[in-house]
Amino acid sequence: MDRISISELDNFIGVYFGQDYVMAEPGHEIEPKIQAYIHDMPDANLHALLADIELFLNGCDDTELDFRAHYKGEFVPANWDTTAQAFLARVQARVSAALKNRER
Repeated sequence: MDRISISELDNFIGVYFGQDYVMAEPGHEIEPKIQAYIHDMPDANLHALLADIELFLNGCDDTELDFRAHYKGEFVPANWDTTAQAFLARVQARVSAALKNRER
C-alpha cells in the first residue's frame, strides 16, 4: 500500500479505539463507539471518514496486512472479535445510514 493521507480514519481509530478509547466512549463494544462518533461529528467529518475508508481499501493489496502495518498495534481488530475488512465495512454501513437519516 502506498503512503496515503487518511487523517479522518486515523483520528476515528485513535480517539474511539486507540489507547485511551474509554475516554471517548466507555465500554468494549464496537457499535456504541461508532454511534458516539456519528453523534459527535458533523456531516463533513462523516463524509471524510467514508472517503478515507474508500481510499484505504482501494490502496490495499491485502486489507488485513495493510491495516496492521498502518495502525501498528494501535487498533487490532482481532482483539474486538472482527477483521479489518469487516470493521471497515461496518463503519461504512453505519456512517452511510446516519448520513441518509440526517438528510431527512
